[in-house]
Amino acid sequence: MDSNQHGSDAVDLAGVICPSCGRELAPGAEHCAACGTAATARLTIKKDQGSRDARAMHSKWYVLGVLFLATGALGLPILFKSKAFSKPLKVVLTILVIVYTMAMLWLTYAVISWFVGQMKAVSG
Repeated sequence: MDSNQHGSDAVDLAGVICPSCGRELAPGAEHCAACGTAATARLTIKKDQGSRDARAMHSKWYVLGVLFLATGALGLPILFKSKAFSKPLKVVLTILVIVYTMAMLWLTYAVISWFVGQMKAVSG
């Protein structure tokens, strides 16, 4: 019989993720090995109970994909909330995303202008 069947206050930490860095805690760990956050029942969430979106926010590849493939500068709040990046890296990525977004807007304008010019040439 395990201790939970006896009404013990012991907490099973298998499958628990750190709320600070999003990494899985080792079973029985008192602190996160990656960032040092205390592994208390109050501060941790189970993988199956945690929001998939909340865990994704701490994935570097998810955040970079959202920034560069989907939203551009509109996704910067996701970068700012993510704990997967250091502050200096957030500044560099913010500048890159703004430049990238401006380039995409210019490219869109250039393509539309070219298309309009082609339509005028065909109709006129």
